[in-house]
Amino acid sequence: MVIGSRTVVEKNDYVAAGTLRYIEGDLIEIELAEFKPFELGEPVKLTIYSQLGVYRMSTTVIAKAAGAVAVLFPHDKFKVRDEKRSSPRVPVECGGWLKLGVEAAEVPAVELTRSEVLKEAWASDLKADGLDQELLGRLEKLMEEEELQKIVEREAEKREASHNVPIAVRNLSRYGISFTIGDGPVLMCGQTVEVELELSFPFVCTVEIMRMEQTSSGCIYGALIKDIDETLSRALRAYVLREQVEDYYRRKDRELTRQE
Repeated sequence: MVIGSRTVVEKNDYVAAGTLRYIEGDLIEIELAEFKPFELGEPVKLTIYSQLGVYRMSTTVIAKAAGAVAVLFPHDKFKVRDEKRSSPRVPVECGGWLKLGVEAAEVPAVELTRSEVLKEAWASDLKADGLDQELLGRLEKLMEEEELQKIVEREAEKREASHNVPIAVRNLSRYGISFTIGDGPVLMCGQTVEVELELSFPFVCTVEIMRMEQTSSGCIYGALIKDIDETLSRALRAYVLREQVEDYYRRKDRELTRQE
């Protein structure tokens, strides 16, 4: 399958011929003069006449612009010679956290007693650090076990969050991520860390640092996403495709602006 190949798009009793212009990840674009009859979400059949052979597939229209339609491409079933990468990097503007934990943050792991946890929690709430240890012990005995456990868990979450480092995500694919750390630890190539991203769904994964670039505003990292389960992988794939479609529309708008 080669960019520039003659491509026929069919739906019901309507057929239009065009040219294959773009393939990346799950998106394929066909330059098509008669694009208006094709509607978003509509099932279509593609026949691509390439130098390497004839390819046929059933698919769905996922975007359209002046002079072109974009369809969902069953990437895993075809080999594409001119494709940039199996999963495109899409620009993403979102925050996230590098979850270092106490060991990576070089903070000694100390197991606090319940009285110490209460002192830590209430000293913060009462803006005092001279709480009487005997009083704390008596209050601990009077408290319901469920309520006491909630305080213990809340304080544990606070301590864990204090070791998180904010990151700014630059781009994202199904298999990798690029992010910036403005002020924080320097990560080494080959190091694995846990990250949490503020996407439209909960996303926590382990990544392996593959490259690092130091700039005046911080460090830029490229990392490989490691070992996520099938459910999270599908959610990430759908997110990347959605961002890719939005980027497609932005690209077509820029092309129209240049032509005016």
